Amino acid sequence: MNQSLQMFVRLGTSWMAVLLAVTVSTAFAQNARPFQKLWIPPAIEGKSFNLTLGKSTKSFWAGATTETYGFNKAQFWGPTLIFNQGDTVSIHVKNELTEPTTVHWHGMHLPPEMDGGPHQLITSGESWTSTFKVMNNAATFWYHPHPHEATQKQLTYGAGGFIIVRDPLEAKLSLPRTYGVDDIPLVLTSRRFYKNDQFSFAGDIDKYGDYELVNGTLDPETNLPAQFVRLRILNAEIERGYILGFSDNRPFYLIATDGGLVDQPIPLTRLKLMVGERVEVLVDLGKDKPTSTVDLMAYNTGQPFGFPGGEPQKTRPNGGLLNNLDYRLLHIHVAEPTATSVTQLPQHLTHNHFWTDADVTNRRT
Repeated sequence: MNQSLQMFVRLGTSWMAVLLAVTVSTAFAQNARPFQKLWIPPAIEGKSFNLTLGKSTKSFWAGATTETYGFNKAQFWGPTLIFNQGDTVSIHVKNELTEPTTVHWHGMHLPPEMDGGPHQLITSGESWTSTFKVMNNAATFWYHPHPHEATQKQLTYGAGGFIIVRDPLEAKLSLPRTYGVDDIPLVLTSRRFYKNDQFSFAGDIDKYGDYELVNGTLDPETNLPAQFVRLRILNAEIERGYILGFSDNRPFYLIATDGGLVDQPIPLTRLKLMVGERVEVLVDLGKDKPTSTVDLMAYNTGQPFGFPGGEPQKTRPNGGLLNNLDYRLLHIHVAEPTATSVTQLPQHLTHNHFWTDADVTNRRT
């Protein structure tokens, strides 16, 4: 495929042109590719934050260079922002792209003028400040571009980041919270590449990637201590859903959803995670011998009709090499426990109050 046709396809200007696109020649089996060290985004905590979104590049495999976007000079994704409930935070965003963008604080409870939605464009070279009081309970959230008709493109290039909210109730619990050691952020997404190693994005007919990325890392592996470990997992796909589990079918425990802590840990062996959703789970590695391994998996085969990514096709539209497939997300090496390891599962986390008809103060017909 010549360079002009590649560009024509990448811009998505024609259905037929998109169908002519081919993926990179390095499309050999996942188990035959070398592992790469999982990248953990740096964390920033405080009340004032500076984010700069700009262009970058990343090598996802040897000999390839892919154009990407990142915050604060990251090659892909951006820093994790840590907020404390009750604080008033100010986030100063500068746009160093050559196109307009926005930054949306996904899941945060805030005034609409601070939301960073499609109506709040930051033009190239300009800045915008969002200031709001942190009202959410402790949970995992995220930020990402949300410009009208350009969200898919900018997300595909890699722009985004985690937000962690802490609160006094969560702080009193015996939970793993040493960021990057036993409290690990994992953003799940996938990408399709052209022969020139560039990302493919062409609207509704190009929504499933062929290669899984975790924190922007292809075929990631990491060391986790032999104790309870907390995984904060975000589905940042365009459309694909995940059925999460471990390669040995060990139980794990759901401790939080998008809205915060659940009442008590919920034992699971499978967990469904759809686009934009976040969960926090505890997995017990305390009985594993150091140097042993286990994989976090996507068990996506055999899902009912309508499950996003369950389509059998392997090519556009509605297809991808990962569709209707069970595959590894993260290869975990068990390491020695830390000095402050959490070894017991908390029996109680919080008490959620769910509204009922008795809470209604005004009725309308």
